[in-house]
Amino acid sequence: EYVRVTIYRYWWDSDNDRKMNALSPSLIELTLNGGTWADGLTFGNGWILDPEASTPERVVLYLNRPLDSGDTSPIFTDTLTINPAAAASMTTTREGNVITTTYQYNGVEFGIEAEADAVQTHNAEAAILSAWGRSVSIADDGSLSLN
Repeated sequence: EYVRVTIYRYWWDSDNDRKMNALSPSLIELTLNGGTWADGLTFGNGWILDPEASTPERVVLYLNRPLDSGDTSPIFTDTLTINPAAAASMTTTREGNVITTTYQYNGVEFGIEAEADAVQTHNAEAAILSAWGRSVSIADDGSLSLN
């Protein structure tokens, strides 16, 4: 089967049980093979980033080859970091002799969710377009590329 992984990253206010949409999910950085997602479309271990479907909150990846039943895919991320810019995002207020610094990301948690789904190899181009809405090409050797 051909595999797609969608990774969602977001900030969460657990006190109020809600996503913090005003905070930048791009500060939750995922890396693959030593580079960030923005460094290129295809990574050395076979995952392809879909720039048309990806947003600051959502990263969409396709494995560039079919995965046999019982096989394990290559890892798609090996490091998660919080960009130091999150600590620099603050406001300072002064009331008399009291200066208060409030960090925008103070007290929030980050969230990561990964969703994997697969499509049959039989008539794969049409099946992927139907299931995922993405036009792809399948080469004679079974390798997948985005159109």
